[in-house]
Amino acid sequence: GSVLKLGHDLLVFLSPMLLKLLINFTQSHDQVWKGILYSFLLLVTATTQTIFLSVYFFDMYKIGMWIKAALTSSIYRKALKVSTVAKKETTTGEVVNLMSVDVQRIVDLMPYLNMLWSAPLQIGLALFFLWQTLGPSVMAGLLVMILLIPVNGFIAAKAKNFQVKQMKQKDQRVKMMNEILQGIKVRIVIRRSS
Repeated sequence: GSVLKLGHDLLVFLSPMLLKLLINFTQSHDQVWKGILYSFLLLVTATTQTIFLSVYFFDMYKIGMWIKAALTSSIYRKALKVSTVAKKETTTGEVVNLMSVDVQRIVDLMPYLNMLWSAPLQIGLALFFLWQTLGPSVMAGLLVMILLIPVNGFIAAKAKNFQVKQMKQKDQRVKMMNEILQGIKVRIVIRRSS
């Protein structure tokens, strides 16, 4: 997956270079074969880039689904073996959330795990190529990116707080539904016995 992501990231920066060569070709009126070659390379680059990214996401989601299956079955086996005392400490809602929501987060994380190294690489390459074109004025864009880091951190913290509140509400909902179903089950048993 990392190799595919690296190939995609490098091809992202190859397309603008080929486009620059194509624009220079239209202004210089060189041989026609150069223009055809640049156009063909642009097509091959875009196609390869799309294939790399599609295969990358497919593989990463597949690995995530394998992890989800393993974790869900492990949680289920553990829930079957838990003692009565331990069952009082955790609610059914917490176990259900572990098996559905928390495991799904790992699946969703898998494709974006490579962004830990890919994002700095992309930013570095973009700054390098922009510096060649624009010069020192690139620093203004870099400054804006750096200044937005605390804003992004604040938004992420708020989103996490909302997620925690939502999970508590889900736990309460599952617990209430479990109590309702247990009450219905008791009433059915009482009616049958009388």
